[in-house]
Amino acid sequence: MLVTLNDGVPVPKVIDFGIAKATEGRLTDATVYTQLHQFIGTPAYISPEQAEMSSLDIDTRSDIYSLGVLLYELLTGKTPFDVQELMSQGLDAMRRTIREVEPNRPSTRLATLSGDELTTTAKRRSVAANQLQNQLRGDLDWIVMKALEKDRTRRYDTANGLAMDIQRHLNTEPVLARPASLGYKFQKAVRRNKFAFAAGMAIAALLVIGIAVSVAEAVRARAAEQQAVAEARRATAAEKKITETLAQVAAERDAKELARQDAEAVSGFLARVFRSPDPARDGRTITVVEVLDKATAKLESDPAIPAARRAKLEGTLGLTYLGLGLYGKALTLAQKVHGYDVATFGLENSNTLEAMRVLANSYESVGRRDEALKLREEELPLSLRLNGPESPETLRATASLAGSYTLAGRRDEALKLLEPALPLFRKVLGPEHPDTLRTMGNLAKVYFESGRSEEALKLKEELLILCRKALGPEHPNTLATMGTLGNSYDVAGRRDDALKVREELLPLERKVFGPEHPDTVGAMENLANSYDEVGRLDDALKLREQVLALNRKVLGPEHPDTLRAMENLASSYDEVNRRDEALNLREQAVALFRKVLGPEHPDTLAEINEVAWTLATSDVAATRNGTNAVQLAEAVVAATSRKIGAYLDTLAAAYAETRQFDKACAVEREAIARFRTEPPKKEAASRLSQYQANKPYREQSKP
Repeated sequence: MLVTLNDGVPVPKVIDFGIAKATEGRLTDATVYTQLHQFIGTPAYISPEQAEMSSLDIDTRSDIYSLGVLLYELLTGKTPFDVQELMSQGLDAMRRTIREVEPNRPSTRLATLSGDELTTTAKRRSVAANQLQNQLRGDLDWIVMKALEKDRTRRYDTANGLAMDIQRHLNTEPVLARPASLGYKFQKAVRRNKFAFAAGMAIAALLVIGIAVSVAEAVRARAAEQQAVAEARRATAAEKKITETLAQVAAERDAKELARQDAEAVSGFLARVFRSPDPARDGRTITVVEVLDKATAKLESDPAIPAARRAKLEGTLGLTYLGLGLYGKALTLAQKVHGYDVATFGLENSNTLEAMRVLANSYESVGRRDEALKLREEELPLSLRLNGPESPETLRATASLAGSYTLAGRRDEALKLLEPALPLFRKVLGPEHPDTLRTMGNLAKVYFESGRSEEALKLKEELLILCRKALGPEHPNTLATMGTLGNSYDVAGRRDDALKVREELLPLERKVFGPEHPDTVGAMENLANSYDEVGRLDDALKLREQVLALNRKVLGPEHPDTLRAMENLASSYDEVNRRDEALNLREQAVALFRKVLGPEHPDTLAEINEVAWTLATSDVAATRNGTNAVQLAEAVVAATSRKIGAYLDTLAAAYAETRQFDKACAVEREAIARFRTEPPKKEAASRLSQYQANKPYREQSKP
């Protein structure tokens, strides 16, 4: 959102191509997170002036650049800059690439594709692989590269200007994006009058063939009689070669004609979509969502578009919706493409497998995890048969299915896939490839959730080393790996190691994301926990006060993270004997928990129990209130059906505070029976002895 002043009045403008933000679901791998003093959006679609983050006003010429990216992707199947390469460079290098590096022309980009990728790309455009590059070379190269100019003053001024140049290309007229040389004008004239020129060329070709035949006949007439058989054989071979050559030329001509028709149809479709829906409307005010929605509507309403071409366009638009976080619209298109590919190509086809992968990702993005899992279970065996066990496509299908199993809690099945897949990722893609690093992190997560903490820690330590080497010490993925490693150290009881990692991480989070980013606040919370565990109580309290203030400012007073921060700070107040402040904060938290989560939510009940415990056991007489403690504790115990030992323990203390020692003893025995480990059983037994002696329990102040 950009706000400018018109006649002293603030006027908001939406500059939204490449910076649409997901409001639900998780973000895609290609989305740059919102950071202080940094841009947001999908890097592959962001214009150089957006990446520069200067005081330069951003206008719809940025949309022209993004439309150029979309046209580039429709023609080649790739964006000008590879998304994974951009994300792996780090933020500064990513911005520098977008601002300074010139992308390859579409025809040149095709020459860099591998054999399989080129074949797949050509097949989707209904043209032979060796002909596709020729179809793009020329006008389409110039039109795309003008839209992608680094200097925005050299781009098309409006989307309508881009559309008109595409229309000129379709009409075989000189395009504005290309210098109008005499040779270029002659070429256009030939294309407009192709039948006349073709007739002339045919006559010339016949003359050449006639002369050649005459010369050959003269040579044969002078040949010796003994060479007659050999000459006849050579003539037969020559005739066969000519026949084969003519057949090949005819096939190439037919393929070229089909590709020309397809290219013209696609370009015409884009030209119609890029035009403003309202002739009276300024093209600069049209947003990318409007363009995408209009394109989708045209596909649905135009029966003249062939099914193959429709599926190709739907797939491209669906991936664009997915990249922008518009998951519902992406899912609708992904379902259509999948249905077409299955009906047209069958299951064992690369197009179908790609459609299955995109559809599964779309299902997962909208939270339909069961359907995503089912589709991935179908995809993996098909990819094994079609591509083999060591192809990148099969490895990615394996990792995706393992991810679905992990989300479904089927950890054993996830491990069976991930453990043998990781060595293959290292072998095929290399140990530092982003997909390899992602698979290491997923395997470490499953190890940890399965109780194999030592293996998880070893893998996470190795992963951190590789992330620092391949991505850099300040890359977001490196920082995320540090955070999970610190958490793993903490759970494993290696508190000194956890503290060391967390102290190193916090200043990096502040530098990369800024002091108010949720990741930075999370790092502060974790470091406060480490300080608390090693006895640095004042340091923990100071950080927790900062965390609560930041959460209230950034997230609001009723956000669940804010409520958790209140609870943590109250615990710190208790630990340094500031019990009145702890009780006051917990009472505020209880009111908010009831309002936000409901009166019987587990977190609400836990917080009420803490308040009741303080009212019943505080060593400060003015703080204690046995009657209120009994009322709160009885409500919590009733809401949990007397099944939680800690809540029964609090109720026993409240009864003792009100001198109801018989009830206190009976409830304390219930609590002891509910506790599953020895330490809380022993503490409860000690309190039971006090109640039997008609003495209430007092929480002792820490020195």
